Amino acid sequence: MIKDKKLVIVIPSEFPGGLAARLSPHFAYCETYTLTTIKNNVVLHVTTRPNIIQESNVKRAIQNIAELQTNILIVRGIGLHPLAILQQKGIKIYYSKNLPTVSTVLSSFLQGMLIPYNQSPHTSS
Repeated sequence: MIKDKKLVIVIPSEFPGGLAARLSPHFAYCETYTLTTIKNNVVLHVTTRPNIIQESNVKRAIQNIAELQTNILIVRGIGLHPLAILQQKGIKIYYSKNLPTVSTVLSSFLQGMLIPYNQSPHTSS
């Protein structure tokens, strides 16, 4: 974890978003993004943003995530092409396992229990 730097973590979630929300299985087609700002492993702020995509458009989803000033994206699954583009934009991707809610995912991340996607065998094509 980077010390003394604020990080924005984005977690694709089901409506209405927030810590109690269930995770969405699709980062590009989720209903809501839950954004959490942390510093020194402490949660400073939690907010939500609706996913404004009206149709299947992974490129637009990538752009939306980047526009949220995202440092870290935590997902259940992601294709190789979106993974590469997001990583080129400096966004670190973590695998959420099959954890049920944003709160459990965030807690697992803060405890160092999630692995970066480049180390996960679960990347889809």
